[in-house]
Amino acid sequence: GMAHENPFGWNQGFLAEKEQGDILVRLFEDILAEDMMGGLIFTWQDEWFKRTWNTMDYDNPDRRPHWSNAQTNEQHFGLLSFDRLKIKLDGKKDDWKGAKPVYSAKNNILRHVFMDHDERYLYVRMDLDTAKSGWTKNVSPVLLFDVSPGQGNKKIDSVSDVQLESGADFLLTINGKKEGQLLVNSYYDPFLYQYGVQAKILKPIPEKPQDNSGTFNPIYYALNKERTRPDTKEVLPFEYYETGKLRHGNGNPESGDYDSLADYYIDEKNGILEIRIPWLLLNVKDPSQREVMGDLYKQGLEGSVQTEGIAMAALLVDKDNRVKESFPDMGPNHLLEKPFLYTWEKWDQPEAKERLKQSYDAVQKYFETIK
Repeated sequence: GMAHENPFGWNQGFLAEKEQGDILVRLFEDILAEDMMGGLIFTWQDEWFKRTWNTMDYDNPDRRPHWSNAQTNEQHFGLLSFDRLKIKLDGKKDDWKGAKPVYSAKNNILRHVFMDHDERYLYVRMDLDTAKSGWTKNVSPVLLFDVSPGQGNKKIDSVSDVQLESGADFLLTINGKKEGQLLVNSYYDPFLYQYGVQAKILKPIPEKPQDNSGTFNPIYYALNKERTRPDTKEVLPFEYYETGKLRHGNGNPESGDYDSLADYYIDEKNGILEIRIPWLLLNVKDPSQREVMGDLYKQGLEGSVQTEGIAMAALLVDKDNRVKESFPDMGPNHLLEKPFLYTWEKWDQPEAKERLKQSYDAVQKYFETIK
């Protein structure tokens, strides 16, 4: 998550651990160059209880310490993290030991699908037969998530030959290593509801969306509200960015090419795709109690519902956006019935593991040079 964007790249959030460390070193160099008495690094450890202005209306304020919200940048300024990172996002299967596949097929391109979770992410793994398909060139994975019961799109504008028995609230697409994206049903879009329909900040002012329209929107977060400079009277416009863009990279802190901002990893040789999705990006207000956003236009942002779990379906689509394979299998009239329901036990005591970040290493190395 990111809350403000800096023209020089020193944003409030959405900085990899190495970038955080490099910025801290540069700031300390400035302190020394100006002969100041000293300074403080903010902060020593991550703080799960914190809030950020552009996400604070989307979660349960009374349950923040019970889970790790990757979309709220204020929680992750520490040199010391608390993150199990149950699935390391590096293409290795060791993390999945004990996990049973939710789908298996011997002769299809899509061989297996696994799901798992921890206090920060929902994880999905897809095993594909690369020798048979060359899937990164010929077909693309599409994942559908039904989060809030009783609503969602039962058709998809971008995929013509599929009908959904259970509505989908989110649509995730992967186009090789260059592009990944998570989209939200326009009716279940909190950004559109908050800043478009409710506050009428977006220009042009959007109409109230209809559920089951087939439309999925990019997921945006606000960066700056419209404001006027007092000296020049210049009006600075409302700014926002797409937080649903997915980034390819290695998510294992022990790897030489580790990227703490990675969302998915493709191992082309072994046909493995691993994805991790921050809970809040799926409109989950508190995963520890399976609490999700409800009907925004009946309950508002404050409303929520308890869910039994998140229903998931998987598609492989070709370059013409036609379904080649699906999980579950499509029935007559291209109807996708009974998606897999992923559920989990509620918790009050979260699990976490301390880990010194790459930012700590950068600061430590620089401090060693100071006489």
